[in-house]
Amino acid sequence: MTQNENHETHGDIKELMDAWHRQTEVVDRIRRAGGFKEMFAELDAETRAKMFANKDRRVGCIDEGCDECGIRVAGSGILFKPEDKARFIEILKKEGIKTVTYHDSCGAAGVASGSSDAETVLGAAKSFADEVAAGIGGEAVKLEHMSRPLDFHVASVVYYDGTGKFDPTAGAEFLAKGFVISRPLYPSAETAAAEARLSFDIAVGPHGYGKLVNEDHPFIIVVIGSPDDPEMSEEKLREEVALKFDGVSFARIESFTPPADEEEDVSQAA
Repeated sequence: MTQNENHETHGDIKELMDAWHRQTEVVDRIRRAGGFKEMFAELDAETRAKMFANKDRRVGCIDEGCDECGIRVAGSGILFKPEDKARFIEILKKEGIKTVTYHDSCGAAGVASGSSDAETVLGAAKSFADEVAAGIGGEAVKLEHMSRPLDFHVASVVYYDGTGKFDPTAGAEFLAKGFVISRPLYPSAETAAAEARLSFDIAVGPHGYGKLVNEDHPFIIVVIGSPDDPEMSEEKLREEVALKFDGVSFARIESFTPPADEEEDVSQAA
């Protein structure tokens, strides 16, 4: 099995492998520390507070390249069923959200449009963002900067965030590159968990690392529980995502909950 056989869709195999080596280096360092929970506990209080002080109120994709955005759902909600989309718009209106983003090379828009053509996928992403923006009385904005190559995904982790405040850029020095799911903004547990599974499918598919993800280097679901909301507790979120990964030998669930007193520090920092 050669690298080219696994990643024949990538234009630059060397770039992909360089990204994989960087990612596994970070993940291996976290594993040596004991895991994501232990790594988080070892960070200084200021860094931990910043990681949960995300004040960006734009809707963006779960894509690891969209880390400028504070609210993360796949394709800004493009895969939601009609009833879930209506509920999502109501959630955004309640939260006072006014900006919906879309981006090039969106995997969720590719799924929704059933196309791999770049212009078709971008058109689908824009059309949906325009629709949601109209529903909330806001605007749709194209993200011009992506913090990953457009040709492929570099994440082998998904952060399943029950706080709705997680900011991976604040911990970029310590964290593995990952998709982000802002769980409190989802209309249902089923929808959120399905998008966690979608992130896995992307990572192990032709636009991700493919068969480089295996039992020795598994995909990691990092559940982040809320210390204040029982509906977003670490235990509940672990249970809901576990159902989507039952029987998958090369996916592993880890979890932690930021201490409640640290949430107070976050609000003061904000």
